[in-house]
Amino acid sequence: MAAILAKEGHYLATMEAFLSSLEAAEKRFDFVEEMVAHVMKNMFKGGLLRFRNYRNATPLLRVLGVGSGDGQIDLRILDVISSAIGCSKIHATILEPDVELMARFRSRVSPSPEKLEGKATFEWHEMTLEKFMESSPQIQQFDLIHFVASLYYMDAEQALRNCYSRLAPGGAIFCTLVAEESFFSKLARKLKGKINLGSINKFYTEVDIESISKRNNWNYEELKKCSSDADITSCFDHSSTAGGLLLDFLTHCQDFRGTVDKMLFKEVMNFLEEQSFTDDSGRKIIKPQRIAAVIYK
Repeated sequence: MAAILAKEGHYLATMEAFLSSLEAAEKRFDFVEEMVAHVMKNMFKGGLLRFRNYRNATPLLRVLGVGSGDGQIDLRILDVISSAIGCSKIHATILEPDVELMARFRSRVSPSPEKLEGKATFEWHEMTLEKFMESSPQIQQFDLIHFVASLYYMDAEQALRNCYSRLAPGGAIFCTLVAEESFFSKLARKLKGKINLGSINKFYTEVDIESISKRNNWNYEELKKCSSDADITSCFDHSSTAGGLLLDFLTHCQDFRGTVDKMLFKEVMNFLEEQSFTDDSGRKIIKPQRIAAVIYK
């Protein structure tokens, strides 16, 4: 158990190192908010009476957040939904297997966020999507299911099929993904078969999700991309603790500097050099790019 907790703590440290490297980190929140607003608008346009009547009735819109982390992005999503449905209520089912992240999320809604006070109720499940589906075979349907940077920790097709079967008519599954030609996709291809990616199943991109949607005859829509500058200068400083953590996040390998062989380490560092540019301050900058996609029912 101690080893597991150590790994979880290390992962959180690497994630925070990456978030600290991002410039204008608020952009990622704005991007998700904009995309969810688009999805909600399309759901209302869907022609279903239950959605057209949301503004004049008081039904309950059910949301499932998969891999919700510390809740920062989920709460932004719920704010957008709340604005879209007016006086109606939201019930949010939260799935997050990490104990510390779940605790952080719960602390954010106690007391309730000002915008959501009286509008949303929460149901907490400290488990993976797979465990949740197994433990709740007769579970109610959801109107919106979202995966924000969590689809990589499971078999995407099986996860999406399970969620689609629990999606109410007129509902949507919203995902944010690594863009096919972005930094992380290229790095994943570079590392494929060379290191153990741990709990990462695969860096699914919009190409994968579109293919899955076509195979299952789902109504798929690809939305726009969003890029952010990330300062990776510290990765090239072998004495930098922050740089080591950032390298671990980029490669999804614990203690990348100390565990991989010299040839692979050199190969990855050369790749980072090639993929980055040097700004006027001499910093090494990469541009991770995400893309949003949605499946409608």
